Amino acid sequence: MEVIDLLAVRQGRQKRSVDPVVIGPLVEAVRVCILALALLTFFLVLMGATEFVNFEIWTSLLAILSLGFLSHLLYLSRSGERAHSASAEYAVFAVDTLVFAGLYYFIGLLQPIFLFVFMGNIVMAGLMLKRVGGLWVALWTSVVYSVLLLANPELQGENIYLTVVLNNLAFFAVALLSGQLSEQLNLLGERVKEQEEDVKALQHLNQLIVKNISTGLLMIDSKREITFSNQPSLDLFQEDDLNGFFLDRVIPEVAAMLKAGDLSGSDRQAQRLEVNYVNKDQERMVLEVLISPLRERESGDQGHILLVQDLTEIKRMQQKLMEKDKLAAVGQLAAGIAHEIRNPLASISGSIQMLATSVSAQSEEDQKLLAITVREIDRLNNLIAEFLDYVRPSDIVEDPISVNSVLTDVVEIVKLNKSLPQAVELDLRLESKKLILGNKDKLKQALLNILINAYQAVAHAEEPRVSVHSYDRSHGVIVSIRDNGCGMSEGTIRRMYEPFHTTKPKGTGLGLAITNKILEAHGAIILVDSEVDSGTTFTIEFPIETKPHPDEMALRKQA
Repeated sequence: MEVIDLLAVRQGRQKRSVDPVVIGPLVEAVRVCILALALLTFFLVLMGATEFVNFEIWTSLLAILSLGFLSHLLYLSRSGERAHSASAEYAVFAVDTLVFAGLYYFIGLLQPIFLFVFMGNIVMAGLMLKRVGGLWVALWTSVVYSVLLLANPELQGENIYLTVVLNNLAFFAVALLSGQLSEQLNLLGERVKEQEEDVKALQHLNQLIVKNISTGLLMIDSKREITFSNQPSLDLFQEDDLNGFFLDRVIPEVAAMLKAGDLSGSDRQAQRLEVNYVNKDQERMVLEVLISPLRERESGDQGHILLVQDLTEIKRMQQKLMEKDKLAAVGQLAAGIAHEIRNPLASISGSIQMLATSVSAQSEEDQKLLAITVREIDRLNNLIAEFLDYVRPSDIVEDPISVNSVLTDVVEIVKLNKSLPQAVELDLRLESKKLILGNKDKLKQALLNILINAYQAVAHAEEPRVSVHSYDRSHGVIVSIRDNGCGMSEGTIRRMYEPFHTTKPKGTGLGLAITNKILEAHGAIILVDSEVDSGTTFTIEFPIETKPHPDEMALRKQA
């Protein structure tokens, strides 16, 4: 609506007529100044006169000047009445002409300066009353001036007629020129107003664009201080106001690059960066930053404009698509060979068991070899079963589940597993109160795999610690499993969900792959933060259950 209103305003401006330039106060000031100057001259001459003073003449001059001031006083007192403004302006110009004629008459006809005073009065009339008004004032001035000349008995001969004609022509020429000048000034004022409105419209449009874009916008000066920030940037960095902040406090990586001069190219093109960012809620984010140089014309300082966008969800989607592509390729391979491998294995296992019971295989060494063979066949069969379970589409049962109940069962299973380290300090905090939808058995399998990996990671730690924490957020349920074990490298993190990729001597490489598949089927988001020799944190976010369930109260009590 704001953009439509803005366009309507601009169209309306183009259709309406623009008011002329307001020059009335300036013209009025000039005319009053002329009368004031004449009055001042009158007093100076009167004070400096040493000879006989004709008080009759000086009284007449004073009366004429008083008439001029009185007319202007009346005009100014009624200037706010639009109905009388035009007639009042004509009347004041007519009175001014009479005042100048009176001064001309009493001072003497040998004062050529009054001719320019008359012309100046016509010029001001043309500026204020346009061409027509200037011509009317010129006509009135011509009549008054001609009467003064022709009525003077001291001026006789043909020269007086020539003087009258030339002066009258000069009056009308000045009126025409002043009228033309007034029209030009009005046209110039119209264009200036149009330019001002265009500038205001563009500023308004620019504010609308900056206000409504979803991308964060930051403007920084040469000292890397933020001078402007829009609302999306405030929401992204969880601040009420960023103006006055230094970029080092907001995005230190970009500030360091700008400080080092790595981004100060001469091509003045925008450069794209991807930086890792941790917000106030300790959530890891991936930000896309577009940096464009900006040079201020006045100071010449080099600033920058930053466009900041959150790419976290996009990166997660890309990662999921890559994993799904890998899973599809593995699934095609599994569908072709899985059953072909299991059938011969079943025949081989049966034959070995029959051979173990035969008379010819009673030696202790033969029995030992046959037992190893059967055990390895079973292990290979279990590996194929896990592999088929990984590539087979998951059937998710959407039952309300208490995450706390699942975690309690998983912790008990781990404590009873004697193959895992037992001297581990376990910090269990189950604070979640919300329910999720899913398959409890599958979810227990996924969380058990992560917790077993955490226990195995702290096997060689001096003070092994594992933390299991569940809590609620407005958008879901969060489960955090943290250890202070050996950690993982970046390369291991990138490949940890790949089938058969493992760093354990006896691992199959399918545990985390199956775990990831189960959690994705539950709509969960998995974040992994790990550093070598510092530990690993799995943060899993489950969407909450919003459907009513008859056993909801009982499930909440379990939580």
